[in-house]
Amino acid sequence: MATADQGPTRPLFPRRRLRLALAVPGALVAALAVTAGLSLYAPVGQVDRILLPVILFPFLFVGLFFFALMAPRVRWVGLVFALLILGHGALIARGLG
Repeated sequence: MATADQGPTRPLFPRRRLRLALAVPGALVAALAVTAGLSLYAPVGQVDRILLPVILFPFLFVGLFFFALMAPRVRWVGLVFALLILGHGALIARGLG
């Protein structure tokens, strides 16, 4: 059985350096913004307002990091990170204001 030549193949994850450069600091800043906001608007007790963000931070960071590495398009990663940072920044400003 002969197979037809499909031409040059695209890499599975293009723009590796851009993805890695966006994944590490982007995921870190986005996870910090989410966990900082959790302590202000989470509907839990006083002790849990500190404990919940501390427990969730590693999971948020790892999830956002792998999302940045495996998302189909790099633009989506930037958009999701920007929305998370701006959205939680607005919630933090509202909670402190």
